[in-house]
Amino acid sequence: MPIQSINPEELLHDHGFRITPLRVGLLTLFDSQKNPLSIADITKKMKRYRADTTTLYRAVEAFVEAGFIRKLSFSTTRTNKTYYDLIKPRQHTHHVLCEYCNTIETILFCNRSLESGAKQNSKLFKTIHAHELSFVGTCKKCARAVR
Repeated sequence: MPIQSINPEELLHDHGFRITPLRVGLLTLFDSQKNPLSIADITKKMKRYRADTTTLYRAVEAFVEAGFIRKLSFSTTRTNKTYYDLIKPRQHTHHVLCEYCNTIETILFCNRSLESGAKQNSKLFKTIHAHELSFVGTCKKCARAVR
């Protein structure tokens, strides 16, 4: 089933945000992307709005707090990276990050038994309603270069 695009104005209105060109532009950008974006990526792609990195960061973090943008943190032996991704209803994804070039790929893979296994092994939680899973590895391009 294809994933429908979001309506940025409706999403902003439903979450109590003022509808501004920058916010609509940010949500349109996220909706058009296949993979999560870093703040540096967002800044490059939003140049036409003439917003500085701090303004973009604050807007994205406000969307994270509102619950429609997901913040993804990757820790490797080389670096710590943060990316942002639009949460689309009925689309559950995970991500793989290359530890060398920071390429990130969204994968439509999920093993729901992870939640039931976590619940069975938890001593403190009765229910688990969601999970996030990220992988760190070496992309094919970097693997060829490292040989």
